[in-house]
Amino acid sequence: MEAKSTLRGVCPHVSASEGMRAYKIIFRLDYPTTFGMLDILGDTAGFLEKETREAPFANATINVNPVEHLITCTAHLPSPDAADDGFRLMHNVKTLSAVIEHQKGLELSELHEHPAIILTDKLIEHLDFADVSRFERLGIRVWILETLRFKAIRDSMVSKLDTLNSALMKSFASAEDVGVVFESVNKEGSSVRVIMGPYQKTETAKYFGLENSVQEGLILDIDMWQTKVEIPKFRLSRQAAYFEAAFQKLAGDLVSSLTEEPR
Repeated sequence: MEAKSTLRGVCPHVSASEGMRAYKIIFRLDYPTTFGMLDILGDTAGFLEKETREAPFANATINVNPVEHLITCTAHLPSPDAADDGFRLMHNVKTLSAVIEHQKGLELSELHEHPAIILTDKLIEHLDFADVSRFERLGIRVWILETLRFKAIRDSMVSKLDTLNSALMKSFASAEDVGVVFESVNKEGSSVRVIMGPYQKTETAKYFGLENSVQEGLILDIDMWQTKVEIPKFRLSRQAAYFEAAFQKLAGDLVSSLTEEPR
């Protein structure tokens, strides 16, 4: 049985996590492959070339791969203190996706109005995706950095895994690092995977394509998606508003649990 989307108009309560910033964002829309998509890929390239000529976009390039039926648009989103911010938007016969990166981070509350999200909505409207209301997969993934002390986060996570830590310490002298992977389904029916752990500047290249100013802290890699969903009159910005609220609440709860004073 196909699940109906519960995303529209559903925004979980946001905890005290406003101000959290995502340094990398990926969105991905998978839809059933149709022959009609082959006919509109050329139109995609022309539309993106036209739309990215002016601000807020800069240095935009369009690449057409006829073998893989893939259009790639790369553009910068320059600002006075982060000239290399930008995104890479990709469109083929079954997927529309983008990778977004910000040196200073993007406020989670601004996700739904990001230029790459708005550009995607314009592209969907331009191509008249009237038949694309059923998605094989719809999701957004964010990498959040919270500036905290590496050792404090590591020790807090180890203490909350006390039983497992005790078993490990029978074979090892101490915990140098720690990470947790959690997978579940939230109340709205979205699948969620959280990867979290302490972060150091030396790990930047492992996660990000751009340098950032965070020296140490907590990294939260949160991936949230739905499969086999039907959303009439789809708009990515509308779905992003749901995701950003869910990300804020989850990230806020996790940070609070790791930084609260022990009783």
